[in-house]
Amino acid sequence: MDRESFSRIKQKGLWLSEYLYLIMLSILTAYYVLRFVCIDVVWSDLGAGIPAAEFLIKNILLEPYAILFIIAVMRFVCSEKYDWKQIIAAGIILYVTQYAVTQNRYDEVLVMILLMLGAKGISFRKVVKTYFTIALVIVAGVFLLSLSGIIENLVYTQSGRSFRMAFGFSYPTRFAAHIFFLFLWYWYLRDKKLTYKEAVLPAAAGIFVWIFCEARLSAVALAGVSLVMVYQILQYHKERGQQTNYRMNSYLSGALSLSIPIATILITGLTMAYTSDSVLFQKMNSILSGRLSLSKKAMDIYGFELWGQWIRLSGNGGYLVNNPKYFYIDSALLQFSIQYGIILLLILMVLFWYVGIRAEKRKKWVLLWIVAFVAFHGLFEPHTLRVGYCPLIFGVFAEFSDKKERTDNEKN
Repeated sequence: MDRESFSRIKQKGLWLSEYLYLIMLSILTAYYVLRFVCIDVVWSDLGAGIPAAEFLIKNILLEPYAILFIIAVMRFVCSEKYDWKQIIAAGIILYVTQYAVTQNRYDEVLVMILLMLGAKGISFRKVVKTYFTIALVIVAGVFLLSLSGIIENLVYTQSGRSFRMAFGFSYPTRFAAHIFFLFLWYWYLRDKKLTYKEAVLPAAAGIFVWIFCEARLSAVALAGVSLVMVYQILQYHKERGQQTNYRMNSYLSGALSLSIPIATILITGLTMAYTSDSVLFQKMNSILSGRLSLSKKAMDIYGFELWGQWIRLSGNGGYLVNNPKYFYIDSALLQFSIQYGIILLLILMVLFWYVGIRAEKRKKWVLLWIVAFVAFHGLFEPHTLRVGYCPLIFGVFAEFSDKKERTDNEKN
């Protein structure tokens, strides 16, 4: 086989693997969003009695590891250039994650890592747009169907507080988190094209989820997104007026790239220091709806393991209203350390930091702000590393080059 023929085969392999990747990303995004919608579907029972259907449901939805692994291998093997350091790093990351999951049984982490590897060389904008389109259609559809009564709109009351609507999802904060992340990734897709009118929308959405969902964290985060959107628009306008290339302050960009590791250290230290004897901590715990005391309890009971541990969590989602045995670690960043293990925690911190470094080098200033907002939300909500919410970690291997991003923008 001559070099030209081999090159053509590699190009076809790249095209096929990208096509398969985007299909799997679409399917898995839809599946992980729908898992927490109030619809009576037992996913493991789909296709029961039909061998072909059972096989597809298992290997595409429930256990997609083999397909995602094959796609990732194709992306690396068919690359135009082989970066052996990158290949070795990818192998180590996958092996450590797979082993950790055998110990702690949190398999969605493995799905996220395989999707991260499979994104190699694919435009990150295209990856985000695929996720955003699927998630937006489903969330909007569920919202409208819940208002029409086709999907149940669960309403919660707790300790005499006003009602909280979940709008078709199993819990109000899940719906609010979807709104928050959808605005983040809308911002990324719009970037320099974002207008002041669009920048007002997250604040309006924040007011909505505060009033109807009492999702205070997402509401505050959405207000923050709105403010930073306005700030970034002003910076871009200044850039065009002065006919210069805007560059974020190096200290600020460096801090933003480290947002997730910094936030992890902060929430871990704060939780370890928590004591019910302190009036200040009691006030903080009350504001955070008991999250500090529950996380501290998890630390005291389970501690930190190298490879993590499976913990039986019991929330109030779905039909478990006023669950007397409520016990949940809301913080995604604390889940990394307590549930996923110290080794996987360190790897994830490096990976998220690397996304920030890549964004800084490629002058993706909006993405740097997104990293910071994901870190803030992850302090007290568990969605940072979940397929249906946040594709940020896919930026480790996805393509950020200006050439590919421009080509993708032209197609869209």
